[in-house]
Amino acid sequence: MAKDFILLRCPECGEWCVAKRESNFLGRMIRSIKMGDEKLGEAGGIVGDSYDMEGAGKTLGRVVNLMNIYKHGGEMLNGKKYRVACERCGKEFGTDDDSRDMIDQHELWQKAVNLSKQFKSIKDSSEQDKQKFTRDVQETLAEIENSYEINDAKAILYDTLACCYFYFFNDSKKALLEINQSLDLYDDEKSHVLKGLFIGKTTSPVDNYAKMNELLKIHECESDIMYIDKTTIFEELEHAESDYERNFISIPENQRKFLVVTSDYTYLPNSFKVLRYNDVGQSDIVFENGIPNNNAIYVCHPYKPNIYYPSESYQTSLFKNQLNEFRELLQCLGAKSIRTENSLSSKRNYNVSGDINGNVGSEYKGIGANVSAESKTSNSAMESMVQKMLIDDEFSFNPDLAPFVPEGLIWYEHMEEWQRLTRMRLRGQNKYSISISSQQTHIVNENEANAVNADFKALVAKGNLEIAQTTELKASEENTHEWRLIVEFYPLSEYDKQKPIEIPQVQSALPQKSNYTPIAEPRKNNYVLYILIAAIVILLVVIGIMLI
Repeated sequence: MAKDFILLRCPECGEWCVAKRESNFLGRMIRSIKMGDEKLGEAGGIVGDSYDMEGAGKTLGRVVNLMNIYKHGGEMLNGKKYRVACERCGKEFGTDDDSRDMIDQHELWQKAVNLSKQFKSIKDSSEQDKQKFTRDVQETLAEIENSYEINDAKAILYDTLACCYFYFFNDSKKALLEINQSLDLYDDEKSHVLKGLFIGKTTSPVDNYAKMNELLKIHECESDIMYIDKTTIFEELEHAESDYERNFISIPENQRKFLVVTSDYTYLPNSFKVLRYNDVGQSDIVFENGIPNNNAIYVCHPYKPNIYYPSESYQTSLFKNQLNEFRELLQCLGAKSIRTENSLSSKRNYNVSGDINGNVGSEYKGIGANVSAESKTSNSAMESMVQKMLIDDEFSFNPDLAPFVPEGLIWYEHMEEWQRLTRMRLRGQNKYSISISSQQTHIVNENEANAVNADFKALVAKGNLEIAQTTELKASEENTHEWRLIVEFYPLSEYDKQKPIEIPQVQSALPQKSNYTPIAEPRKNNYVLYILIAAIVILLVVIGIMLI
């Protein structure tokens, strides 16, 4: 027997709607004609409007309405018996199939909602009541496991079960497992907030960063979360922010390689970490220029992870930092003068050819490109630094201060070539050829730059930030600049003999093949020993012959 009405869910917004049965053929036919009249009238209106004849266009639409009768003939004869317009979103839909009645699913959905609403009252009940409530949630969840039409009810039950594990039994692992099940069904802001709470109190800045990222979704929730008060959520968020900022420096360097300083926390991606401008002082980090810029990207020093450089100049700043340390090392080792033997510039992954005027062209994977301008500009800037800081510098001589390796060097333990130079210098060599390269400033690859820039744009949009200038992280340039230097030292004989010279034992933190080439390095002359041995052998042979 046909039903007078059935219960359906709106395919647009999920609202439950009562669809009434229309039994007469005439009613369905009139609706079909009316719908076609509206649609084709709109289409005709568009045609007419484009020729300033909107009225004529609509009339044309109604004339060809007969086409709609033909097109929707099936619906007029066998059309939707049950139809409804959603009260929430206005969507019109229906069905012919009586079995599509979702009254049973609605009862399960309502049961899930009612259970979730009971959670707060159970929180202060006995352990027995808590255990019974948890079982009820589990049983209801199993009951609706195969009802795909009410996945939202399943998500609600997973949220409720997660809260049971966390607040009733103090089991954060099970709580996180259940909340992830909920998020697999629906990526809902409230479930994200619950996940942030389930991470619990922690002093780990990495965990607090993840916790903050979830709890910040509270600002996107259109209504209250039924399981917990908003006050508790904001208290947890404030506590996580404070611990994160205070322990920021203990985050592994590879997880905070990139940093964005901004006015407030709105979006916390994984490609970079975020710090609030007013709270940077709590984090024990240092910026190259002292005070950071707001809404800016910074790059961490590869060997001194409490120092950050602006994204637009990190490569030049790192190279300058490297040159400063190299100069300090040479000064303390007793350098007398430095001159350039040659200067090289290479571009990785490119086939480079140059003409007699020095214009460089390149081809990469079949795509032609002219890279001479960028290469020349970068090479010129670094060449200028090398010239100013090393070649043109004057080194003083203090015979009372024996050559030594200064304390507090950053690059030294990562530069095997520098270490070898030091050992040979302190053993008496006075002249060396050594290369210095910009390669170790190549610390940002293209994938990292793309990820950071995409997330930075999302942060700007989410926080509605005002950026004074284009802020972008660029991958380290392909060019590697290298200079071969001739370093001459004061002879060790000119130093005070009473001052001992110690050769430092430094274990390289970053083993690498050395291209160090000492000039006129003395070899042990063993040929005298070889001649002596040969003479003895010959003498013995002669004696043997004479005895015979």
